[in-house]
Amino acid sequence: MNNTLINVINEKREEIENKMKEACRDALDNKHMQFTVYVKESGKVGIMEDTANSNWTLADCYNGTAIEIATFCYANEEIEEEYEEDIISEFDYDYEIENAITILGGKK
Repeated sequence: MNNTLINVINEKREEIENKMKEACRDALDNKHMQFTVYVKESGKVGIMEDTANSNWTLADCYNGTAIEIATFCYANEEIEEEYEEDIISEFDYDYEIENAITILGGKK
């Protein structure tokens, strides 16, 4: 269990959700890219950008000092522009945050 990351996620919940909305919007605007929201033990909440459907991961996630919260990628999807705001507003951000906490051993 990584209590440090769990505490950071709980403290920065609103910032994480805002970053996820930003990443979702960026993915809708740039369908050739994917955007991954991550949280580091240091408290940094960031967005990692990569080409669509790649499997690149932040090195800090491998060594356990960060966790990826959610990845947004809409490659090969035809989405009418009028529905993009619905996608952003209806995405279950809380589920992704809770899932990260569960992965870290915080809840079952």
